[in-house]
Amino acid sequence: MMVCAWAVVSTAEAQVITSEGGEPIEGQQAQPQQQQVPIMEGTPPPQQQPIMEGGQEVQPIQAEPERLVRQISAYLSVPFFLTDGNIGTNVTTGNPVDVGPGFGVHGRFGWELGFIVLEGQVGYEIHGLSNTSSTFQDIWVGLGARFQLLNRSRMVPFVAAAFRLNLFSERVSTTAGTSTVSEIDVDPGAQVALGLTVEITRSFGIEVAVSSNFLFGVGDYFQEFQFALQPWVGATLFI
Repeated sequence: MMVCAWAVVSTAEAQVITSEGGEPIEGQQAQPQQQQVPIMEGTPPPQQQPIMEGGQEVQPIQAEPERLVRQISAYLSVPFFLTDGNIGTNVTTGNPVDVGPGFGVHGRFGWELGFIVLEGQVGYEIHGLSNTSSTFQDIWVGLGARFQLLNRSRMVPFVAAAFRLNLFSERVSTTAGTSTVSEIDVDPGAQVALGLTVEITRSFGIEVAVSSNFLFGVGDYFQEFQFALQPWVGATLFI
């Protein structure tokens, strides 16, 4: 059995009210006629026509997902001094000692606020010392921010600056094959970095950068201002 529903629609034709002589009466508006048009149940709704521009179909703009705001990073670095890096005279040899190139690891946690990322850092460095088999250590923490130049590509350049608090110590090797660690010396400093983040996916990226590290030279080891470069490479998780 065919089942149908009835809908009331208005026709474009108008009923004209006339006088007995066949002339239309002024001031009387024509009333639209209504008729019922059957609508079959189960009939699919009309499909939306594609938007055309210049003879080509225009695809609707897809909304981009929001950026993840938390950043966790881990890096490997090779710090080296451009100044003399002199820390005085070694207690075991009596010779002047300079801090040589070293190896470092550090991590970062950041909170993204648009183009600005507030971040905290923690790191460890170990350096060789000239004229001795001892090593020089630096455990440091930093607090700062980075400015990232967000764009439509996966390449995101950035510049960062942070205040660093360095905890220096010397690990002295003995003739018996053991080593002792000197007292920790606190020396504040600063860091300025220039780098690039390559966002491989929405939640993972690779970073390369180089930082300029400044030591104020107010501790027991460094008596003068020192300047070092620290190239580093690492990975970042966006969560």
